[in-house]
Amino acid sequence: MFDYSADLTFRRLEGLLTSNEPLQLGDEPPYVPPIVRPHNMVVTVPGRLTKSEHRDLNRSIVDELRSYGFPNPTPEDVKSDSYLAARVVLAIFATHLHEYHVRLEFADIDNLIAFVEKNEILRENLADAVEVKTFTLMRCLAFWYEEGPPLDR
Repeated sequence: MFDYSADLTFRRLEGLLTSNEPLQLGDEPPYVPPIVRPHNMVVTVPGRLTKSEHRDLNRSIVDELRSYGFPNPTPEDVKSDSYLAARVVLAIFATHLHEYHVRLEFADIDNLIAFVEKNEILRENLADAVEVKTFTLMRCLAFWYEEGPPLDR
């Protein structure tokens, strides 16, 4: 499987190293992904979904991954491929708890790739969710949402 994350990282670095133009006022600084700590993986937001509703949403995540071209991702694939891990997160966001708002920084695929690359604990939990095809905990993690506590930088 092609490692999209390494290619994206190389292209970003290549652009920075070969550019002779100074940064202009209004240019965005490089994205610094937050750090997920073990305690962040247990802080959840309250949801009003039933177990049956969570099961249905979990099935739709598996279907969404298939539509992205990942018919049967393995936990090892998710741990080693940041692009795939980011796509898992986007599929989870498609089933997010609608009473909460996903943080804007996570709406950008490049930010998500950087975020999952930096956070091994997150990749491991995503891999576990993919293995058992149950994304309920991942959907309810508070740090995804504006209403949840911020992560450290």
